[in-house]
Amino acid sequence: METLVIVLQIVVALSIANVWLLRPKLATNWRGGNATNMLEEFKVYGLPSWLMFTVGVAKLLTAIALLIGLSYPAFTKPAAFVMIALMACAVLMHVKVGDEARKSAPALTLLALSGVIAGSIIESVRFLGERGWPFLPKLDELARRSHGTPMGDAA
Repeated sequence: METLVIVLQIVVALSIANVWLLRPKLATNWRGGNATNMLEEFKVYGLPSWLMFTVGVAKLLTAIALLIGLSYPAFTKPAAFVMIALMACAVLMHVKVGDEARKSAPALTLLALSGVIAGSIIESVRFLGERGWPFLPKLDELARRSHGTPMGDAA
C-alpha cells in the first residue's frame, strides 16, 4: 500500500502541474461550459479572475506539499485533505454550470486518488479529530462510550 500511495502522490502532483503550468491557456475536453482556456472557464463558473490565480497557487502549493511528503510524511495527509477540498469544489463548479459528467472526470479522479492518499474515511476523520478541529468530537472518547475501547486498539 505504501508504494501505491507514493505513486499516487506523484501522479496527483504532476497532474496538477500539467493543468496549471503547461495547459492553462489551452483548450481541453474538460473545460467547463464552452471555455477554451482556464480564465474563460472561471468566467463560465461565475468566478472572478483573481480567484483563478488564488486557486492555481493553492493547487500548486498543495501539489508541492504532496511531493515534499515523499521525504517528510507529515506533509502528506494535510496536503491530501486540501486537494480533496479543491477537487470537490472543481466538481461542484462543473455541476453548477450543468456540464456533462465526463467533464468532471479529471477532478473526480484526482479527488478519489487524494482520498486514497489520505487513507480510509475513518482514519481521515480520526486525523482531523485528533487535531482538535472544533466541529469534530474526540473520536476516542466516542469509541469508548459506544464500544468501551479507543479506536484502533485491539478489543
